[in-house]
Amino acid sequence: MASPLIVRTSSKVNTRQTTLNYDSPGPKVGDRDLGKTLLNITQSLSSITKQLGSYKTELSEIKSQLQDFSSLSADLVSVKKENSELHKRIGKLEDESKRENLILLGLEEKETELWEELKEKIRSYFVDTLNMRDAADDKQIPIERVQRLGRKQGNRARPVLIKFGRFKHRQLVFEAFRILRRERTNPETPPPLIIKEDFTERVRECRKKLGSVFIKIKNKAGEDKVSLRHDKLILNCRAFMYDPNSDQITACDGQSVPDNISQENRKCGQSSSTRNLSCICWNIHDLKSHVNSSLISFLSDYDIICLVETWCVSEDEFTDLLTDHFAFSLVRKYGGLGIIVFIRKQYFDLFERININCQYGTFVRVKDHILNNNIMLFCFLYLPPERSVSSDISDIDAITSLELVYIGMAF
Repeated sequence: MASPLIVRTSSKVNTRQTTLNYDSPGPKVGDRDLGKTLLNITQSLSSITKQLGSYKTELSEIKSQLQDFSSLSADLVSVKKENSELHKRIGKLEDESKRENLILLGLEEKETELWEELKEKIRSYFVDTLNMRDAADDKQIPIERVQRLGRKQGNRARPVLIKFGRFKHRQLVFEAFRILRRERTNPETPPPLIIKEDFTERVRECRKKLGSVFIKIKNKAGEDKVSLRHDKLILNCRAFMYDPNSDQITACDGQSVPDNISQENRKCGQSSSTRNLSCICWNIHDLKSHVNSSLISFLSDYDIICLVETWCVSEDEFTDLLTDHFAFSLVRKYGGLGIIVFIRKQYFDLFERININCQYGTFVRVKDHILNNNIMLFCFLYLPPERSVSSDISDIDAITSLELVYIGMAF
């Protein structure tokens, strides 16, 4: 009986095994792909995590660099402030170095001139013309140095720089010249020699701006007391100065400016980028015969100057005539003609000279970036008479065909 039982049991077990094997045959192909996909996702997440970690590190470094940049920006502001202070100190030192100086214009110059001869000539002018008897030697009015300024050009007398031993000696000479200028019989005619104070470029610019206000207030009939002292305008015991950054005249005490100055600010300082240039064109008819201190003083008031019929023999003959201007000239192939153009140094970089094949004039162009890439040409001309041997109608036609702003034209 036992044997059949065992057989049946064995048969049941085998049936179960067979059924089990049939129902669970093992992993399918789709399951294996899903596992690979999950593994890839896990690996990608791990890679992204590592990248995020590196990004965090880089971000931390960038934040550190930004902090360094912030520190550098603060240092740069400090350096700019120190640089501004240094410029002011240098300006003061330069002003102090010129404190004892005067410039004499119109003193005759020889071909060969010794330092001692020039000094004695200046002393003779002090004694004979300015009536300064104490200036005959160095005991009362010591002179440390005399020097001609600029390069020798033809027969033109160069200005003379005079450095005195002390400021009070310089003031005595300057006051004597001012007395002479006030007492001359014809105020319209300048004295044969002119004495000017020696100022830095900054002070000259300030005095030019303040001088226009000074003259207008002075010419008005009123009770205003006005004077011009160094780089300050003194109006009714208040000091005013010119600020080149804003192109405005401001009060040194920080208060508001009076109406007569605010009106001038509105005229000449409409914006910090606006500048008014004064220009003149003159048929000088032989420049060499007209060069003197009064001519130099007159021309120095203009920013752009065109002189025609200069009769120049070389292009550099009169380029040093005005110390505050750069110059270029045109020498004509026909005798007795020529053009020279002076542009104030502070405005010279606004222009560039251009070559146009024309014997009647010289041309300059305002640099493109000044006018937002718009072109503006200036022409300085001398047109000879129509029947003159030097007249060329083709050149005249070439000039009139150009789009120009004529600064000056002389006939």
